[in-house]
Amino acid sequence: MKQFLRTYVYWILFIIVFFWVITYLFWEEFTEFQKTQAEKQEYQKTLTESKNIFQHKDIVELWDDVILHSTPDLVFLEKLVNYIDSAEERVWLEVYIFTEKRILEALIRASNRGVDVKVLLENNPYMAPYLNNKHYTALKDTGVSVKWSDPLNYALNHSKFMIVDERVFVSTWNYSYSSFNSNRDIFLEVFHQEIVWELGRLFLHDYRHEPFWVLHPNIVLSPDNSRQKIESLFLGANEKIDMYFPYMSDEALLDLVIDTAERGVEIHFILWEDARENSHNEIIRLINAWVNIYFMRRPKLHAKTILMDDKILYIWSINFSFHSMNSNREVWLLLKDTGIITEFQKLFKKDISLLK
Repeated sequence: MKQFLRTYVYWILFIIVFFWVITYLFWEEFTEFQKTQAEKQEYQKTLTESKNIFQHKDIVELWDDVILHSTPDLVFLEKLVNYIDSAEERVWLEVYIFTEKRILEALIRASNRGVDVKVLLENNPYMAPYLNNKHYTALKDTGVSVKWSDPLNYALNHSKFMIVDERVFVSTWNYSYSSFNSNRDIFLEVFHQEIVWELGRLFLHDYRHEPFWVLHPNIVLSPDNSRQKIESLFLGANEKIDMYFPYMSDEALLDLVIDTAERGVEIHFILWEDARENSHNEIIRLINAWVNIYFMRRPKLHAKTILMDDKILYIWSINFSFHSMNSNREVWLLLKDTGIITEFQKLFKKDISLLK
């Protein structure tokens, strides 16, 4: 009996020690797993809330805290380099394609003088998997903190924004020389503290490869509810819609545009010239629905924007495609400031007048 009890006690002690050792060795991994599970639950909860509470009336006016820029404009490239050279605290860049040499050199200079420089790049741009490798290596070799996107909740990181101290630049373009030299793109320079704060939080979570969602009514992220937000835009239009898109390849969104036109909303749609061939059947359907179509060859159209009823302006990185809305990380801003909308209207009307 004593032998049995002794053996029993030994086994109990062995089990206790065994689990203590396992816990000691793997406690960090266990707590990280629990943290990840909690973040996923919170992430899903936040997504549900964002879909339920979004309304256009909640969009905040940014007043003088936003400036609209358009390209081609090499002068603005110079200004952007100067902004980086003047940075005192941080420069955080998250972008799909980064090949512009002067911005690369400015980032390295900023890092060398002690500015917190972080860069997040897409590792596998569509049909150009090695495009960012040269700049990634240059940043890495000079000590700049740079990472490849490793998304948990999106296929490609197609977003395009940069935070310099207390301002953020959100664009439809990539950080390539052609974007500044030969493309029609839109760039927003935003000083609004809430926007800068929320996009700063987004950047850090993306940089750490953590799931995250922004609930600010002016900020929209793909992929989780882009389609719902775009649908609300078209369904809410009463008079007119002006759009820039390089191409179209999403059947459901195309049907939505046609339905909107057929209920009497005046639609003006500027496309890149190559869409004549690449989207021929879709264009015929749009023309038959009395959508006004214009084709831009120079500058090369890369902008993605929608203006609804001259009241709400969407500026985004998203394309007119299924994957952009349902799979990729995209960042866009919603604006209802009359000054910015007036600037956009001038640009849009100027482009149409040159395309007629």
